[in-house]
Amino acid sequence: MTGLQTKIREFFNSGIWTSMLNHTVDEIEEYHMKEAEWLREFMLQYKPGRVLDVGCGSGESIAPISDLEMEIYGIDIAERQLEIAAERFQGNTNVHLMQCDASQMPADWTNKFDVAYCMGAGFGNMEGLQMDVLREMIRVTKPNGRIVISVYSEHAKEAQRAWYTSIGLQIVDDSGDCTLFANGMVSERFTKGKLYALAERLGLEVEIEELTPIAYIAVFHQKV
Repeated sequence: MTGLQTKIREFFNSGIWTSMLNHTVDEIEEYHMKEAEWLREFMLQYKPGRVLDVGCGSGESIAPISDLEMEIYGIDIAERQLEIAAERFQGNTNVHLMQCDASQMPADWTNKFDVAYCMGAGFGNMEGLQMDVLREMIRVTKPNGRIVISVYSEHAKEAQRAWYTSIGLQIVDDSGDCTLFANGMVSERFTKGKLYALAERLGLEVEIEELTPIAYIAVFHQKV
């Protein structure tokens, strides 16, 4: 486990994230609500048989689709978050949870999923691992499948600052396209240009939608 992965695991095991979800600001609350609505509608239209939630945490991005007829796999590096998710979805045989490094998923998962997604702006916490995680998401997704990420946009800084400081997180710097915390965690913001550049590096097509004024949804797929 790298130093960054250790920081991410410790942060999400600490209970801070659970506290943050209970103390949002209006713009963040709107983002989470619109994201859940978008995800459910996407799954209803796309009708996948098996999906993967990368960085599932306590299950915030499993809950909106947990009643649909599909297998849902959730992976996270933080075992405490998985324990909360396991309690939340106890008895739901369609939900499968696993502690796993998203940059090194099981070898036998190649072409296993119709959709792999990473929501809640979690992708922006993966500085230094983003390409590895995306390549793994591509590997485990079927050739005609979809890879979805939800990220903060370049307009999110003020909402992020209000949210983070409201629960006592110390911000060291947020002058660029990242918010850097005193504990070493990073939350990155993305422009459409950065998302198109990711797709180009991976050899994929991407459709980008402005979900709210502070967030984008990007849907990647193989070129046709």
